[in-house]
Amino acid sequence: TSTSGSAVPSPSRMIAPLPNCFSMLLVIASIPVGCLTGYWLGQLMTAMFSSDLFRLPFAPNRATYGYASLIISLAAIATVAVVARRVGQLDMIAVLKAREA
Repeated sequence: TSTSGSAVPSPSRMIAPLPNCFSMLLVIASIPVGCLTGYWLGQLMTAMFSSDLFRLPFAPNRATYGYASLIISLAAIATVAVVARRVGQLDMIAVLKAREA
C-alpha cells in the first residue's frame, strides 16, 4: 500500500481530459475542411478580381497550408493546456455545491 496519498484521483483530474480530447479531435477534423474551404475561397477571389485587362494567377503553395496547420495546431495545444490547468485548479466540490445566481 502507498502512504503518499489516496488511490482515487480527484474529480477534476478525471474530468479534465474529456473536453481536451474533444477539442483536439475537433481541431484535427477541421484543419482539412479549412484548407479545402480556403482553397475554394482563394480560387473564387482570384476569379472575381480577374478582368479582361489582366488576369491574376492562382498559385497556392503547399508550405502555406503546412504553416497554417502548424499555427492552428500550436494555438489549439496552448488552449488545451490553459484549460487543463484551470480545470485542475478547480475545487470541484465547491463548484458543484455553488448555487446558480
